[in-house]
Amino acid sequence: MTKARMILVTATAAAALIGCEGKKDGGAAGSASASGAASASGSGVASVAVDARCENPCRFLADVALDKVGNAHQQACRKPWTTPDPTDCDQLDYRRNCIYATAGGTFKKPKWQDAFGKLPWYAARADFKESDLSRVASSNVRDLKQQALACRGKGEARAAIPTRFTASKITKADQATIVGWFAQKAKGEAVLPPKLESEGSPATGNEIMRWLAQGHLFQLKPWTPFEYDEGETAGAPRHATIATGAASPDCVGEDGECEGFEWITFELDAKGAIVGLSVGAAACPLVYVEHADGALSYEGEILRNLVQPAHEATQHLRLDALPTCSGEVRVQLVEAKDERTFLDDVALVLDGTAVAPRACREAESPAYCGDDGRFATLSRGQTLALVFDVPPGLACARPVLRADGYYVPVAP
Repeated sequence: MTKARMILVTATAAAALIGCEGKKDGGAAGSASASGAASASGSGVASVAVDARCENPCRFLADVALDKVGNAHQQACRKPWTTPDPTDCDQLDYRRNCIYATAGGTFKKPKWQDAFGKLPWYAARADFKESDLSRVASSNVRDLKQQALACRGKGEARAAIPTRFTASKITKADQATIVGWFAQKAKGEAVLPPKLESEGSPATGNEIMRWLAQGHLFQLKPWTPFEYDEGETAGAPRHATIATGAASPDCVGEDGECEGFEWITFELDAKGAIVGLSVGAAACPLVYVEHADGALSYEGEILRNLVQPAHEATQHLRLDALPTCSGEVRVQLVEAKDERTFLDDVALVLDGTAVAPRACREAESPAYCGDDGRFATLSRGQTLALVFDVPPGLACARPVLRADGYYVPVAP
C-alpha cells in the first residue's frame, strides 16, 4: 500500500476474512489410480486408468489446492471440475467435511455420518486430530469455511446506499461513477476492471471476489471518506480511495476501536472510467509490553495487512519498551477489532536467539508453539498473555517479537 493510502486510512481512524509452514504434506487416503485393464469384449484395447477419487471428486481437495484442483481433476478424470455455486452453502459445507472424511475424521452430526459413513473409501479413525490434515487440506478447509460463511451472509439485509456523503473530497462525476459501481456490487453484479490489486500486489478476479463476498465489508455510509491519493487532483489517471471501514464520527473508544479497517481504491482514466481496483485492510492484534509493576506499554501492531490464509506470513515488531531485560519478559497480544487472528507461531528474539513462550515447554503445548500449521485464535476483546524466560547472558539490545499468522475480518 502506498504511503498516501496508509495516511488516508490512519487519518480516517483503515477489519479481520480471520498461514502455515512446516505442516506435513502427506497425500490423501485412497488417491491411487486403478490400473488399466484389457477390454472384456476381447478387443485387446486397454481401458483408460481411472483415479479412484473420481467417484467422489471432493476427495481431491485433501491434497490439491482449490486454485489447482480444476486442472488436477480434468487430467485424472477426463471431465471438468464442478465449482459450487456461491449460493449453495450446503455444497460448500459438504466439500469441507469431505476433506475431513478423506483423512478419517469422525462426525458428531448425523447429517455427515450419513453422508460419508457408507462410502467404501471412508475409514473412521478414533485418534484423528486436526493436525493430521496436510497443509493443503488445512488451507482448503479454511477457504471453504469462509466461503460458506459468506454464502450464508448473502441473505442478510443490506443497508441502502446513501445519497449524500459528508466526507467526499472528489468530483461529483467521479463520486457518481464509484457509487454506481457499489450499486452494481450490491446486486451481485460487480464489474471488475482489468487492473486488480489486493494488499498492494497483483490479484486475480477470484481473489477480489472473495473480498467482495464478505457482506459486512465495503459498505458505503454517509460518513465514508472519498479522497484522491495525496498530491492528486481530478487529472488522469487518478486514484480515489474510499475508506469504507471508517468508523462513525461519533465513535468513542480506545486501542483502535474507532480506527478504520478496510478500504478500496479506484483508478479512473481521462474519461472517468474505472480501469483499476485495489482492496486492502489494516490489522491487529495490538502488542503491549507488561512491566514489573503491571503497567503496559503499547508497542504497535503485528501481522499487519495479512488478511486471509493466502497472505499468511511472518512479521517482526521491535519492542522499544525493553531497553534491558533479565529473568522474564511479559507481552500481551490484544485483538481489538472485528476480526479473528490466526496465530501459528510466536517468539521473542534476543540477540538473534529465538525464545519460545514458557507455555511451549508444557506437555500439551499451545497451538502457537512452532510454525507447524496449528493455530491459536483471537477474537475481538480477547487477550493472549505470553511469558518469555530470558536465558542467562542474553541482552536486549534489539528485542523483537516475531509472529507468524494472518487474520480474517468478521461481521461486527
